Amino acid sequence: MKFIQHIIEKIDDNLNPIVVKELRQAVQSRFVTGILMIFLITLLITMAAFITSGMIGTAQYKGMGREVFSFLFPVFMVPSMLFVPAYTGTRMFRERTKENMDLLFISTISPAAIIRGKLLAGIIITLLIFSACLPFMTLTYLLRGVDLPSVFVILAMAFIAITIAIQFALFIASVSFNRVFRSVLGIAGAGFIFGSCMSVIALGHEMLRSGVGSRLGSSDFWHPAAAVLILAGLFTGFVHLVSVAAISHSSCNRAKTLRSYTTFAWIVTGIMAFVSGHYFSVYESVEIWFTLSVLTMGVWLTGAVSERDGQSTRVALTIPKAGIRRFTAFFFFSGAANGIAWVTAMTVITFCATLFSDISESDFRTTAGIFLYHYCHTLFGLFIRRKFLQKWVRPKFTWVVVLMIHTLAFVVPLFVGIFTSGSKYLPRMGKKLESGDIFGFVGIYAAVVILLNLPWFVRQVRGFVPPAKNHTD
Repeated sequence: MKFIQHIIEKIDDNLNPIVVKELRQAVQSRFVTGILMIFLITLLITMAAFITSGMIGTAQYKGMGREVFSFLFPVFMVPSMLFVPAYTGTRMFRERTKENMDLLFISTISPAAIIRGKLLAGIIITLLIFSACLPFMTLTYLLRGVDLPSVFVILAMAFIAITIAIQFALFIASVSFNRVFRSVLGIAGAGFIFGSCMSVIALGHEMLRSGVGSRLGSSDFWHPAAAVLILAGLFTGFVHLVSVAAISHSSCNRAKTLRSYTTFAWIVTGIMAFVSGHYFSVYESVEIWFTLSVLTMGVWLTGAVSERDGQSTRVALTIPKAGIRRFTAFFFFSGAANGIAWVTAMTVITFCATLFSDISESDFRTTAGIFLYHYCHTLFGLFIRRKFLQKWVRPKFTWVVVLMIHTLAFVVPLFVGIFTSGSKYLPRMGKKLESGDIFGFVGIYAAVVILLNLPWFVRQVRGFVPPAKNHTD
């Protein structure tokens, strides 16, 4: 008994206090209780309507279980995927207001524990809803036409989707922009979650129709299922880390964990892509990995140039003193120059790895051309902000300058082409992009913007030293 009591006390001491607080608020909330009761009453009435309809048991409706499940699944899925993320995100949004902002920094609870606690609380509420709905779902098995393995697989898929939606809602609520931007982002996030909910419902119906439970013993099910689980886990982990970085103080080394995790995810997905292409003849996997990797690096580049120059004193204290370790750490620490170096290195390695694959030359040139233009416009926007707009535009708004340059670079040639060549300009521009004629120009453009930013980049590299070494210099 003492051993069990010791285990209980150990669990109690290490329990996340955010989980306790959120669950206590959920239990005391009439809104949560009311939604759950309405949800149960709706399922009960729906099931009673099917049972008392007089059609159960006839020869024509021996497969009524599938129809009942197909009807109950949206009734269960829509409130779960919309209500739980909305409830969790709203509570996080209230704590990110200016009145409560200091509580996140005064508390001894780490930002990672805060996000993790709110995510776990949302998962527990989801499990509560699942436990209430599972009897109704399994009852459809008695009506025939559906097997229990298919029911459990579809419910597991729904649970994973709801978990991702909860973490995505926490990310939206963690962003520290003004209320207008956060409201727009919230509306866009709600639309994304709703669209994902409809996709999950459609996929669940297709899985039920195909009898997914009958394939649990074959590799045809587990190979794609394992790939989906790994990708979903990597995506959820990344959104979780972004949420943690969003509520962390700006003096922290927020980019280190994100870049390390992205590098790990890049390696894992790359191995999956090449294995799928070589052993399972899924040749499109390498091309998809290459395109998504380059697009991700493009987004990272926009975020990198919007970071501050150098490191804060708190971050500089953690810079390694040894040469090799400091060289490696430079790519993963916060800072605009550090981010540009990391994106450049990752992109070059991605291009080199893809050269040994069977990706089509047209797709390779198109993706490379788009990224190089984005790379040049981004570095040029960084130069413009530093040299001419430093007094008016803060570093974190460098992405606005980059967006303006992208707009001008697209609109000006478009209007010039329309007024000079008519409607033949756009097809001609697409052919040039595929044929590689633009690489001569974009190569010169890249060399110019690199030279313009080179003195600044060298100063950032030389300044990447611990404070003691910096002081002796």
